Amino acid sequence: GSEMCIRDSHSHSQSLTILFCGLVIDGMLLGIFWLMTRAKARAEAIAAQKTFELSHTVASLGEANRALTESNHDLEQFAYIASHDLQSPMRTVGNYARFLREDLGDRLSDEEAQLVDTIIRAADRMKSLTADVLEFARVGKDEEVQTVDLDAIVKDIRWELSDALEHGQLTTEPL
Repeated sequence: GSEMCIRDSHSHSQSLTILFCGLVIDGMLLGIFWLMTRAKARAEAIAAQKTFELSHTVASLGEANRALTESNHDLEQFAYIASHDLQSPMRTVGNYARFLREDLGDRLSDEEAQLVDTIIRAADRMKSLTADVLEFARVGKDEEVQTVDLDAIVKDIRWELSDALEHGQLTTEPL
């Protein structure tokens, strides 16, 4: 056995070219891996920062919500106390005016009777307004929708402003 070895004169340069290309590809892959690792680290840092900011925002919102709930509770208590405290004197004024109307009845002049009736209506209106303040403070607790008689409201407003309307201090116009 003799062995025969045939060599091409270009085979050595082809091997070097292939080796060089392999090294270039390995270098590129290593560079891509390094860039991806850096990008991942930056993304993780940004995600950590955003997570921290979000948790801080959630904590702030929770504190604001707690403070708002406490404030609403305080407002409701104040409205209840104020409503009760205002209704009591108005009820007394209205009751005394009713007693005057009943006790003095026909001894009152028309003008005096009208004044006593005005006191009674004003006391009733004040009682209604203070009840409305209490109801307003409770807005959102009862989700019940109510129908409102706008004609009655306009009538009440016109009655409350009747002196100013009669003396020309106010005028009304149709809408």
